[in-house]
Amino acid sequence: MGAARESIPGSSFVLRPDAGGPTDARSPVFQVESRARGLLLLLGVSSAATSVVLEPSARDYPAIAVLEVLVIVGFATAGHLLLQDPTQRENGRLLIASALLQVVTHLHLVDHSPLPMLAWLCGPLSAMPAAIVLLRFPDKELDPLDRGWVVFHLAWLVSSRLLFTIPTPERRLGWWPAIPMSPGFAAAASIVGNTVLSLSTVFFAFLLFRRLRHSRGLAGHAVVPVLVASISASVTVVLHLMSVANSRESVPPLVLGIEQAGLLTIPAAFIFSAIAMRLARAKIADQLLKVNHSTTPREWQLALSETFADPDLKLLCWHPREAVWMTVDGDIVDLDAFRGRLVFPVDAGGDRLASIVADHAIGRHKHLLDAAEAATRITLLNIAALAEVRESRFRILQASVDERRRLGRNLHDGVQPRMAAVTMLVEQLWAAAEDGSRTRELAEELKTAVKETLDDLRDFARGLHPTVLTHRGLAAAVESAAGRLRLTVSIAIPGERWPEPVEVTAYYFITEGLNNVAKHADVDRAEVRVTNGGDCLVVEVIDCGQGGADPNSGSGSGLVGLKDRVGAVGGIVEINSKKEGGTCLRARLPFASR
Repeated sequence: MGAARESIPGSSFVLRPDAGGPTDARSPVFQVESRARGLLLLLGVSSAATSVVLEPSARDYPAIAVLEVLVIVGFATAGHLLLQDPTQRENGRLLIASALLQVVTHLHLVDHSPLPMLAWLCGPLSAMPAAIVLLRFPDKELDPLDRGWVVFHLAWLVSSRLLFTIPTPERRLGWWPAIPMSPGFAAAASIVGNTVLSLSTVFFAFLLFRRLRHSRGLAGHAVVPVLVASISASVTVVLHLMSVANSRESVPPLVLGIEQAGLLTIPAAFIFSAIAMRLARAKIADQLLKVNHSTTPREWQLALSETFADPDLKLLCWHPREAVWMTVDGDIVDLDAFRGRLVFPVDAGGDRLASIVADHAIGRHKHLLDAAEAATRITLLNIAALAEVRESRFRILQASVDERRRLGRNLHDGVQPRMAAVTMLVEQLWAAAEDGSRTRELAEELKTAVKETLDDLRDFARGLHPTVLTHRGLAAAVESAAGRLRLTVSIAIPGERWPEPVEVTAYYFITEGLNNVAKHADVDRAEVRVTNGGDCLVVEVIDCGQGGADPNSGSGSGLVGLKDRVGAVGGIVEINSKKEGGTCLRARLPFASR
């Protein structure tokens, strides 16, 4: 369980779950409660099967008896699943109560007062706990219109069942204050009662349809199946009531079967919704597994938005230096702008890290919020750590570039002039010596050695840091390097400039790639392409040689070095090299954040 969430200014919703406690699956108390629920579910299943199977009608219509058992077991199972969610325990208890009342309905088989009368009363009342859940799930409160329907429907059921409806003599308690009615009046009262119940059930379906219209997002995904199933079940109940009103005999088995099948869809929908919520939490874990070195806060926001089915979801990152909230696009925002939305914080070690702004209905699913909070914390800390590593690498590379430039400048300004002076002295010595003398021969050899040393020194200084790269850019530096190779190189590089470490990395990537072509590809042509990828520089060195380049082979140390150099600026290297199919070296060098 995560740490307690504090109130965030501008938020109209604050969730403060307790740390640990019985909601923790590892808690001994939770495990004991789970065993108790499992035992209760087993007893309920046994009671339902026994009571229903003992019904006389079960022998005549076994399919209906099986459906009745499945309905009772379904409500008990759905209640058991809801009990495992701390925010749905009240609804879970009501569904289990509905299952138990359905079991009590069959106690009219027991020939002991007052059980038959109790069963007579519990028959219609068994639907009320489930109806309350259907009107408010996944909330805990009913709105005024729903509450009014519950009061009216409950009052009508109790009064009509106990005061006006005449049970059979074997169910009737002699002392019960039922109003005596003639057969004709009883028939009329039955028609009125069934009509009122039908209209009330239709209004109940209207209330469900009203909720269906306002269901959206992930919460809507959980509620919609339940509401659709409930509306379908309401239609079957109305069909049953109409059949009772139009038939003087018992209700046809087909109608009873349709009614039980419709009622069975309700617990099935609850079970489906519970599974859907668990799958949503699993989906967050799947999204977390996709986090890699290139994941950005914007990509994680899109992942959360997809998981929550909320296109307006926002991930706000806290910037402590400026003490502001910023969107993933870099815009500064105020949390007061999100009133009416769910705003829940993501902390790290007591420090602010981020806030997730989502649809208010998501707050009903505590486990899902906990999973999203933990996954967001891990993702953002991972992104921050990788960014810090990249910054560190970038600083190291920048220091290396500066040191190379300093060494090259010292060689150019200090050592090379001295070597040039030595060359002039040797030329003077050569001119002063007599023709054919040993001195002139030694002077000639010394002059050649000094010139070669000076050329090597210039090449070394150029290798440390090419001056043309600093002054004229990447395109000119690559053209200069390609001119010293025995290759015809096609070069396509924009004339714009990029951060120096990026340009230096691109330059050495290209020159190393061209050297590899000259040494191993057995071709005389190569191609260099550099394009601006928006937030990265895409560098490609292409040849149509023999291919087969493999950085994992023992001879691939140069390619490994390229990967390390590119990785120092947070880039990646792609190698596409097939036997006899040529080679394409591609580097992606990020620069937008610099």
